[in-house]
Amino acid sequence: MATLVPGPALYVRASEFMYFVYLDEFGHIGPYCGRKARKHNESPVFGLAGMVLPEQQVRPFASYFLKMKEKPFHTEIIQSGKMSAKWEKKGTSFIRPNPMKKYVEARRTVLRILRKIGQCNGHVFYYGREKFRDRDDLNPIGLYTTCFAHALRRLDRFSTRLGENFVVVVDQHSARKELWECAVKTMYGNQPCRALASPPFEVESYLN
Repeated sequence: MATLVPGPALYVRASEFMYFVYLDEFGHIGPYCGRKARKHNESPVFGLAGMVLPEQQVRPFASYFLKMKEKPFHTEIIQSGKMSAKWEKKGTSFIRPNPMKKYVEARRTVLRILRKIGQCNGHVFYYGREKFRDRDDLNPIGLYTTCFAHALRRLDRFSTRLGENFVVVVDQHSARKELWECAVKTMYGNQPCRALASPPFEVESYLN
């Protein structure tokens, strides 16, 4: 499954710009046997998701995101003793059905952020795969690189259709060598991703 979800604003093409794509994992990278299994019960899917922003909208969106983050989590940020720009809350801790029902302000903040992506002529992107069940021999790195390569190809088709290039920003990963090799093969191998301007950039999530 893969899609690019356009925001509510109409896309207005600007000349000579580049897309910035921010991707992170969703689901779980390990095996899956079922919700009621004693182990391997995390998630039946794994994939990559994030947002696609025109380069001129990256800084304005980052400023907006920082301001929105400070509203629902103000107390937690103060208690942490960190500046808000360095404070991080993992999405898996609250972007789940029950917490999203309970914390109304957090849900509203997420919806406002999604609307802002559209107003910036950006898009939401995701690509994921359902895992084979009842197998404990799943290759996590193989699953990650497969999803990564397919995600890059779909982003490449999107950018090529609009005549623009793109770069990808991802969180630091223990398999950085394998992911970098996967990206290079996808860029320069058979059916190369010509709109991908460089191998992905790895960043520290709490700083970016």
